[in-house]
Amino acid sequence: MSADIYREFVERWVHADFHPFPVKAESLDRLEARFETYLPLAYRECMEKVGPASAGHALLSTIIERDLEIPSVHDFLAPAEAIEVTEGWREAGLEDDMVAFATEDSGDLYCFKVVPESEPVPGDATVWYFDHEERSSESLELLFTEWLKLYAQINLANRSNA
Repeated sequence: MSADIYREFVERWVHADFHPFPVKAESLDRLEARFETYLPLAYRECMEKVGPASAGHALLSTIIERDLEIPSVHDFLAPAEAIEVTEGWREAGLEDDMVAFATEDSGDLYCFKVVPESEPVPGDATVWYFDHEERSSESLELLFTEWLKLYAQINLANRSNA
């Protein structure tokens, strides 16, 4: 189900010339091992069935035009990029219990909290927003699948006004 929502996101916001490619489970396993965490199954499904995507500026333009009070999403990070970005930002203020999975247009991050390997694998997880200027994270109080739906609804509302 989460992959279907993510496919909608990709179809609506990602330019056809930049269609993503699925990632192998082993790449996600390496990401989990590096940070000793479990990624939510909903996120893994999106990456394994669709792959990391870049929304470019279409989503940002729509958010600005409609004066929506939500941050944009620019790139979903490939597993190797997620490792690099997380490690880099941990050195610059990202909390050690956060793992980045996507970026916002201004350089801010979307993250998941680390889930200790002693706990069960989460089906879904809350999305956290890291403000790189403030060097602080806050919960968006939305699960990953709810967060994806939020961006899909922007486009649906936009289409009905066309």
